Amino acid sequence: MARNKVLTPEARQFIEDQIHDYGEITTEEVMDLIRPHFVFDPENAREQQIRRTAHRIMSGIRSYDRTRTCFAIKKEGESTYVNVENTQNIEDLDKVRAQLGYKFDGLNRSLKKVNERAICLQGQLSFFDETPKEA
Repeated sequence: MARNKVLTPEARQFIEDQIHDYGEITTEEVMDLIRPHFVFDPENAREQQIRRTAHRIMSGIRSYDRTRTCFAIKKEGESTYVNVENTQNIEDLDKVRAQLGYKFDGLNRSLKKVNERAICLQGQLSFFDETPKEA
């Protein structure tokens, strides 16, 4: 199934540029940026909502200790959910393991970026917080 285009590439780039220029932005402000460029198709919107609901149900399945047990993988070009507690397919488990490793690496890179920025800001704040000594 092809992805539905709700924004032109130019509109998406404009919106991303605006978001990049802000230090922080609310969801409402991003929605305001999107609204004038959004192409709405009611039937596609209905199908997208049904798909989101299906994904939410599957990703929300947890074991008794509240650990997620169902994960999406690509299987023969289609999104398929694997229950890691019940599957007998080692190849599916390998795909889930690879996906989780990729996400783990991405989260670690993001955490490193946040930590570096916090250190930078803390250094700036401590520099400006120092009061000049009188001669």
